[in-house]
Amino acid sequence: ETELCYQIVDFSSALDFDVAEADLRRIAILDQAAALKSPNQLVALVGTDEFFKGAQQRYAVYAQVWAGFRSEFFTSVADARAWIAQICPEYSP
Repeated sequence: ETELCYQIVDFSSALDFDVAEADLRRIAILDQAAALKSPNQLVALVGTDEFFKGAQQRYAVYAQVWAGFRSEFFTSVADARAWIAQICPEYSP
């Protein structure tokens, strides 16, 4: 069975991150199924600080507690790729 090693979620072209707390909770719970199959996966979220407007902390807590994977926030895809390559060089994007 194939294990998911990383995801890069690129919000750099998005204008708004208007996600209610309850919806963010549902997203994290849905992600839990993927984490059970791929417990070591990394998730890099890309966007501007203004775009996320404080959602970084909430999402990081949900990702860690409910989903069980490690996530980080970046302002560029290049930085996200570098982070993944540093932690998991065999799966370098």
